[in-house]
Amino acid sequence: MHPTRQQILEYLERNQRATAKELSRALKVTPANVRHHLRILLEDNWIEPVETRRPRGRGRPTQVYALAPQWQADNLSGLLHALLKQIPPEGRTAAFESLSKALSDAQPPLPPERHLTHHLIQTVKCLNTMHYRARWEAHATAPRIRLNHCPYAAILEAHPELCELDAHLLSHLLHRPVRQTAKRENSPTGGLFCLFEITAS
Repeated sequence: MHPTRQQILEYLERNQRATAKELSRALKVTPANVRHHLRILLEDNWIEPVETRRPRGRGRPTQVYALAPQWQADNLSGLLHALLKQIPPEGRTAAFESLSKALSDAQPPLPPERHLTHHLIQTVKCLNTMHYRARWEAHATAPRIRLNHCPYAAILEAHPELCELDAHLLSHLLHRPVRQTAKRENSPTGGLFCLFEITAS
């Protein structure tokens, strides 16, 4: 995802709603640039208009934007926390392997022989339906998957083992082993990210 669009999403997550003018001022980019990225986010169903502000005098109405409902927080963290406590430590790896396979099986299948770039593009699409705000990056050693949002952030401190679930999920989606190279690192644009690198089979 383009860094400016990522910043818009992070701003809306922190502040709930904003106009193009407010985003332009906060992100220090031109209003035209913000409107361009807002159009793309609208088309991809990341955001939605939630209010139209009428001008006091002359001028055009101003749209107010917020994250689309499917990208907003829910109340499932307590349930997930309780369920994870039921898994004994010795059964965690097998449980996460089973859960990640179930999650990947729910996605459109990718034949293993397809080109890696195709797998990366489709994997990112799959991850973003699960709220990871992912993108892939080329790298000198191997391609990497960057996760700009953790769907389990609310309980990650109590259950850091959920990163293991992410690794299993990526391996299933890509048909290749991966290893985590960064965990909850600070992004230069704000926010936190995790990084996974594809390893040799």
